[in-house]
Amino acid sequence: MKKIIQVFCFLQLSLLIVTFSFSQQPPSWTTSSGRNAMFPQGQYLVGFKSDVADYESEADQVLGNLEKLAKNQVVENIRVTIKSTAKFDIINVNTETDESFQQVSTSFSEASLTGLKSETYFDRKNKEAFAIAYVKIADLIASCKANLAEKEKRVNQKIESARQLVAAGSIEPAVTEYYDCFPILHEMENDIVLIASVGKEGMDVDVAGLEAKVHQGISAIRKEVQLTLDQTCFFLADGLKQEVRDQDLEGFMGMGSFTFQDTRMGSVFSARLNATLEQKLTRVKFNIKNMDEVRKAVKESDIPVYLISGTYWEEGDQIKILACIRRVQDGKNIASMEEYLPKEWLEKNKISYLPDNFEEARIRQQQLQENPVADQGLQVKVWTNKGSENPLFRQGDSMWVYIDANRPCYIRLIYYLADGRKTLLVDNYQITPEKVNIPIRYPDPFICDAPYGQETLQLNAQTESFSPLNTEYKDGYLFISDDMQTILENVRGMKNPAQNIQRAEKRVDITTVSR
Repeated sequence: MKKIIQVFCFLQLSLLIVTFSFSQQPPSWTTSSGRNAMFPQGQYLVGFKSDVADYESEADQVLGNLEKLAKNQVVENIRVTIKSTAKFDIINVNTETDESFQQVSTSFSEASLTGLKSETYFDRKNKEAFAIAYVKIADLIASCKANLAEKEKRVNQKIESARQLVAAGSIEPAVTEYYDCFPILHEMENDIVLIASVGKEGMDVDVAGLEAKVHQGISAIRKEVQLTLDQTCFFLADGLKQEVRDQDLEGFMGMGSFTFQDTRMGSVFSARLNATLEQKLTRVKFNIKNMDEVRKAVKESDIPVYLISGTYWEEGDQIKILACIRRVQDGKNIASMEEYLPKEWLEKNKISYLPDNFEEARIRQQQLQENPVADQGLQVKVWTNKGSENPLFRQGDSMWVYIDANRPCYIRLIYYLADGRKTLLVDNYQITPEKVNIPIRYPDPFICDAPYGQETLQLNAQTESFSPLNTEYKDGYLFISDDMQTILENVRGMKNPAQNIQRAEKRVDITTVSR
């Protein structure tokens, strides 16, 4: 009997050991073949990231970063799909325009994805961390269709409510009802674009017609008054305030920038728009903080942080201004508003809504966007004291540059001036192991001065030192004499696989204007 009990205990112990061993097997999605089997292409959108965690104590932090990167990869893949299929799919969506595709592609975020899931795994034996994010396309499309029908009903109800309020003489509540339609309409555009680009389906929802009814109602209330910039910004600020009236936005709120269409370029008009809108937002009781306080809050506290920014678009003889409030921590759009400013007002006041070097800047952007450096594990960031999302600097402003890298590497910073000249700010600056994942500020500020227009700050990083560029020292700066093609070949050219060189690249589009 004793032997039987011993044998039984031995079998139980063996079973536990086997079970424990199997439980430690990494998930199948950590391998390429496993991911393809679990998430077949065409049925899922997938983002995957992996990295090494030298110490188990840092595993949670590494896993958290990888999870965010994996989710961002899904979002970026959808942005690429939206842009690449816009011209084809627009034919199948009768009520939409190419402009709608462009606008959604520039504002699309993780928060727009219903059903996005993620998983992480840490291999203790090999000190490897893995993260995957995925969403089933069929579920995403079904959710978009359901949301679209519900939102169409809400907009029609609000339009009818506004008309009844106008008839009853309740003008301000009527304007509020009309304003409430705009964020819903933008969400509807987002749903339609997702369905058309990801699901390859068209929708018979007349968003443009609904939007036209809203604008007609507002125009009738205003008695077709031709607005000034001051009035336009008041309506934007008041509309945004109405949108968030039932939400608790206690926290830090910063004033971002406004750029022309999908170019990420600012102008003299951008500067005037930013300054005037900030004044009106303050008047309607928005608590606007300076960007230094906003960045510090994002980094050091759990307080919600919000950013007000947007774009402006040519539309006939008017400029359509789109403004939105976005929560920085998760990218969620909290409120959005649009208004129109007559081009005639800009012409009378001699204010340009394009940068002086618009055509040259577009060519430069196209060159920099061609054949970008692929994701190779080296992650870098670059930003200014006014952020990285299209910052605007006025004559005399100081610009501080910050960099951050996730592993040891060499850094090169190039600044493309509005007049076409190129300056080498930093070359072969070494990020040593003790500087990894620590924000580093360039020791000296740069003072904004002529020439003014659209400029670009480009950061390149790689795990070996850079080949030299041809430069000339003048007025305290190193000006690069090489052309753009030579500069890009220097950091994107062929490499020997045996050397295992990792590269990364980031850019900040910057607008500079005179006082």
